[in-house]
Amino acid sequence: GDGTGTGEDPGAEGADGTDGESSGSSVTVLQHEDESDAVEALQQKLKELGYLDKVTGYYGTDTVAAVEAFQENNDLEVDGIAGSGTQAKLDSDDAKAKDA
Repeated sequence: GDGTGTGEDPGAEGADGTDGESSGSSVTVLQHEDESDAVEALQQKLKELGYLDKVTGYYGTDTVAAVEAFQENNDLEVDGIAGSGTQAKLDSDDAKAKDA
């Protein structure tokens, strides 16, 4: 990929219901049945945190369940969709791993 720094997104904190509204940010909302490198990267992070067993690059039901579990654990809106808020949390240092 190309070097997109750590992308501090001003005003991303606590923005309710704006998942999916991308205001010039490079975040792609990922959801069920998507298939891409972005999905693969998302799955890799979920796997590292213990939410997912395998990385496939396809956003199937396992990924939906993993995202929902991550959202629930991290006090996000649980919708199974990886929007900007969910992805920002996954990328952050305080993303909570799944409890063993």
